[in-house]
Amino acid sequence: MKKFFSQNKFMLILVPLGLFIVFINKKLNTGFLSSSKIENHYIFVGLLLFIVFILLFTILRIDKNS
Repeated sequence: MKKFFSQNKFMLILVPLGLFIVFINKKLNTGFLSSSKIENHYIFVGLLLFIVFILLFTILRIDKNS
């Protein structure tokens, strides 16, 4: 199992990213940002920034270990 993950480190990034994209897509399709509430926009931007920071941290950690 360890050998599989060491050869396919990109899976650790792509799978959560894909799940996040599906989640955001479902939220946007239900009209999450169609209202003029500024709080919804802040939540959306905050989530995007949070995910970007997690992905950057993961990429830097994988690059440092290899």
